[in-house]
Amino acid sequence: MEVIVQTKNMDLPSEVRSYAERKIARLGRYLPAIEAATVEVAREAAKSAQNRVVVQVTLNCPGAILRAEERAPDVYTAIDAVADVLKRKVDRFKGKLYWKGRVAATSPGAPVAVETADEVAE
Repeated sequence: MEVIVQTKNMDLPSEVRSYAERKIARLGRYLPAIEAATVEVAREAAKSAQNRVVVQVTLNCPGAILRAEERAPDVYTAIDAVADVLKRKVDRFKGKLYWKGRVAATSPGAPVAVETADEVAE
């Protein structure tokens, strides 16, 4: 998985950049089909210091684009929060894929093996 880190209105130290890459790359453990991840870190001018840092992450995988955005006073906190949100979204996406396959296999038009009384007696 390729992780691209972009910044807006701030300079990002290399430690924070590598931290973001590690946190987002861990999502590849749960969904190996992720092709690329884009992390956008921005600092907004706000009156309160509580929501100054905005982190947006977009995951590109076949069949879907998973996106999350979180705000926090600190870059590390925002990265952790967005990674948690994306973990839940990946789990939900994998569940949908799993159930979609299960439903298709047991749909009314699908062939079902039926045992007859003669086969059971033998």
